[in-house]
Amino acid sequence: METTLATHTEPRLLEPDDRPAFSILGIDVRPLVRVGDFGGALTLMEQHVAPGAGTPPHSCHHEDKVFYVLEGTFDILLGQQMHRAGTGATLLVPRGTPHRFENIGMDQGRLLVLLTPGGHEDFLQNLSHLLQHSPADAAAFARLNHTYGVEVFQAAE
Repeated sequence: METTLATHTEPRLLEPDDRPAFSILGIDVRPLVRVGDFGGALTLMEQHVAPGAGTPPHSCHHEDKVFYVLEGTFDILLGQQMHRAGTGATLLVPRGTPHRFENIGMDQGRLLVLLTPGGHEDFLQNLSHLLQHSPADAAAFARLNHTYGVEVFQAAE
């Protein structure tokens, strides 16, 4: 059985300058493959994560996610289990799985993040804009999460 990831795409080179980075929660995100680049099949991002930076616990209900640690050491929660992931580690996050990550190293860490289907980069860019311009707008935050199928959980105390 043959599986095809994308339809209606042409082979091409994507230059780094065509993919502007943005920042969110101490993470510089550079989309490498955006949702429209490959027929919506996937998103690929490189994330530069400052020491101590990371995400709150959340789940993505529309995408499966793969993390590959390019550099650094991260604590990554998958479901109910915490993992220590260093350079070269790969973590698989099926859609709907609660997860979070934090750079626990003293230096900037780097992650390669693949999501399928694509589109999560739009959520992150919209969230970055919201947090910069209207950080206290809980209703806008809830609408954005609902639109992109993201559920944010309270951190355990």
